[in-house]
Amino acid sequence: MNIAFGPMLSKLALERVPALGLKVVSHSVLDAKSDNIEASIQAAVKDTTAAQPKAILVLASGRPAYEFVRAMRAGPGGAMQMYGVSVLLHDDLVAHAGKDKACGMVLSQSLPYPYTMYKPLITEYQQTMRRFAPKEPMSYSSLEGFAGAKIAAEAVRRAGTPSRERVLAALQQLGNYDLGGVSVNYGPNGRQGWGGVELTIVNSEGHLRK
Repeated sequence: MNIAFGPMLSKLALERVPALGLKVVSHSVLDAKSDNIEASIQAAVKDTTAAQPKAILVLASGRPAYEFVRAMRAGPGGAMQMYGVSVLLHDDLVAHAGKDKACGMVLSQSLPYPYTMYKPLITEYQQTMRRFAPKEPMSYSSLEGFAGAKIAAEAVRRAGTPSRERVLAALQQLGNYDLGGVSVNYGPNGRQGWGGVELTIVNSEGHLRK
């Protein structure tokens, strides 16, 4: 994808591939401009299918990503293994591409798996969701919001009498903060989130599984 994180991640992937003993046999760019999306997807599907890669890394999100996955799955190269990043939201992927097209796609995640209570943060998150939003589904998106809210609340608590300046100062001095089996580290020289990455896969029912 030619906007947002697309160019940066593409450049990084191309730089890292040789060290992993891998080879890039095809590299296509999805144009996010509405007038150019369809043509760029058709070209990407054609070039990717002709190259016959062992795997496809989709560094895109939104409509370009969903339509590329759907078109790729519908063509001769539909059985190729595809990988995506966490911003390629699986609910939207399933809704736009269909369960049959999304099935088997592996998505990296920058937060722990929200559907199993295997960390204190996830237990607290699920209990909070059941209490205050019982009709809303568990998801990575709401877990991200919950974790962010915990960090913000801790900053407000440390700020004492809250003000913009006090809260920002508290965030800069937060240091290592345990959210519940998941830690972040905020300081004047940088803010580091959870350093873990997990892989999930879309199953035949359109749900994510580890």
